[in-house]
Amino acid sequence: MRQAPNRLEAAWLTEAPLRDLLAALDRAGEEARVVGGAVRNTLVGDPPGDIDIATTALPREVIRRVEAAGFKAVPTGNAGMHQNVPREDIVIARAEETGPAA
Repeated sequence: MRQAPNRLEAAWLTEAPLRDLLAALDRAGEEARVVGGAVRNTLVGDPPGDIDIATTALPREVIRRVEAAGFKAVPTGNAGMHQNVPREDIVIARAEETGPAA
């Protein structure tokens, strides 16, 4: 079985405005990563489609950072960020605890 790469190499990851959005979120002690279908699609050779970003930054900090970077924040539960590009959703990373299985 072939092992997956540690880091995805794709041109769309380094192009504006996604590059600028990731730069705004992935700094000053916080992390941001592209996750979900865009990663899967790229790995199988398909276009990324909608781009989802997970971040450790709290919602207010996400909104502050993306607005400072020139994006429009649209709070929706998933913080949608738009700048004339396909939809990019930002999801706040969280830990969940589960009890023992019933």
